[in-house]
Amino acid sequence: MLQLSRRLLLGASSNIMFWSGLVGAAVFRRNIIVMLLCTELVMLACNLNFLYAAAYLNDMTGVIMSITITTIAACETAIGLALCVTYFHMRSSSDVEALNFLKAAKE
Repeated sequence: MLQLSRRLLLGASSNIMFWSGLVGAAVFRRNIIVMLLCTELVMLACNLNFLYAAAYLNDMTGVIMSITITTIAACETAIGLALCVTYFHMRSSSDVEALNFLKAAKE
């Protein structure tokens, strides 16, 4: 069992990480790499919450969920980074607002 002060500190750090990831994704909307990093920060905060719950409840379900989310996040990061590198080689820019070439032409 975790002590109360330690639980509050861990919960507060996870909460700060979650909100800083959300605010970072909202504020830095121009750079796609920063948006991916902010998304990963939000997922890390969710993983920490699963791990804290698993430690508090003495249950392995939170650990299994955390490992599953980490695996999915690693795959997502690899695909997203590959797309970003390909886009940067095509356009020489990492600006999110220039991603309009994926939209269908309006008639």
